[in-house]
Amino acid sequence: MKKVVLLGTMMLALSAMMTGCRQIKISDDGNNIIIGQDKKAIEKSKQKSIQKREQAAKSRKLKSELKKRELEEKAKVTWTTKKDKYLTSAMKSISKKQKITYTKYDGKHPLKANNVRVYPDTFKKGKFYLNNKIINIGWDPQADNKYDYRVLSIYNRDLGKEKHETYLFCLYDKNPIILVDSVVAGNKINLTKSNNKVLNKSFEKTMNGKF
Repeated sequence: MKKVVLLGTMMLALSAMMTGCRQIKISDDGNNIIIGQDKKAIEKSKQKSIQKREQAAKSRKLKSELKKRELEEKAKVTWTTKKDKYLTSAMKSISKKQKITYTKYDGKHPLKANNVRVYPDTFKKGKFYLNNKIINIGWDPQADNKYDYRVLSIYNRDLGKEKHETYLFCLYDKNPIILVDSVVAGNKINLTKSNNKVLNKSFEKTMNGKF
């Protein structure tokens, strides 16, 4: 009978050993097996549980940060009504301070540049160059991504006879850039980068959403 009990006890001990969370001892008389909790195993199990929770928390934080960055990057290349209104307000303020009249393309009615050309139709008819190299440019505020230079907004300033300065507010390689058309006539249009610090700063601020 004792052998049966001892055998059963040994089987129980074996099961406990397989779980890795028990401490096995033999009684002083050698007839009994004492099964107790293994403190080291329990502590190790606790540490693993803590590590898993910490890793899960880090993973959630990393995903949240990546999502935030993704949204921030997307915002920098997305033209919105809010950005359009801010740039319009900034251009009005600049116009008033510099005593210059700028006419904005409203997205519906063609913008005439001193009767020399009409925007945005000119993008389809003319050939645009920058630094003597032809470029792919067009009206694209909705981010259809058809062009290397996405034109988001257009402002024109008429000067003397047939003279004008048309400012093309663009995104190129996700960066804001203002290109200027001051060509008097013809379908070959050599653009230049705007050196107007006030306009450049206003556009960069607009695209970064810092207003």
